[in-house]
Amino acid sequence: MTAPSCSPPPTAVSLFNGTLPVDYPFVNEQAPKKRLSKIVDDIATRYSTAQVAATLDALKDLGFTRAPWSGVSFAFSDVIQPPELDEYIEKVRRRSRQG
Repeated sequence: MTAPSCSPPPTAVSLFNGTLPVDYPFVNEQAPKKRLSKIVDDIATRYSTAQVAATLDALKDLGFTRAPWSGVSFAFSDVIQPPELDEYIEKVRRRSRQG
């Protein structure tokens, strides 16, 4: 009996590079907004419109599927209640009674 093969979990770098065209140079750095914009511009000049669209879709999907894994959290104590909240609630209740 052979042991099941286990791959290590993908890293953020490998996930990001997996969204880029196969022959695009490997990006081994963080890609904040400005850097990501430069990468997208570079891809737009090197590849077809269809490849650019596929890359942008893959980046978008990565953001939607992996963003919850980022570890960002907040507590209810972090949420600041606006001082006019009670007035707003009363205004909405009046409107709902009016139909």
